[in-house]
Amino acid sequence: MFFVLPGEIRRAAFSFTSGNGRLQNIMLKVCTLASGSSGNCTYISDGATHLLIDAGISARAITNAIASLGITPGDISAILITHEHWDHIRGIEVLEKKWDIPIYLASEGTYDALRDMHPALEKRMMSFDTDV
Repeated sequence: MFFVLPGEIRRAAFSFTSGNGRLQNIMLKVCTLASGSSGNCTYISDGATHLLIDAGISARAITNAIASLGITPGDISAILITHEHWDHIRGIEVLEKKWDIPIYLASEGTYDALRDMHPALEKRMMSFDTDV
């Protein structure tokens, strides 16, 4: 485990054995865009796939932050929402509306809560729970 301070970019190398028994190495870029009760958002990329973990700051703030990393919202592959508190979802509706980004939700409870708060997002929401 390692910690990334807001605005700091860290690179981390990971090795794992794939299904065919071959050792695979990946390098991830991690940047905390915001952290705390005013909003949470983390960017993670392997260079080809670009993920946001939570979107708890405005879509404009997210757009500006990732622009400093050389990417646009259109480059974002998906957003993972850990839970439905405001400081984790503040920018989600505008990001989805403007950029049509898939939204993955960590639990069925988060799926239900976000669907109730933002019904228009349901078409792009997917839960990790298999029964949703």
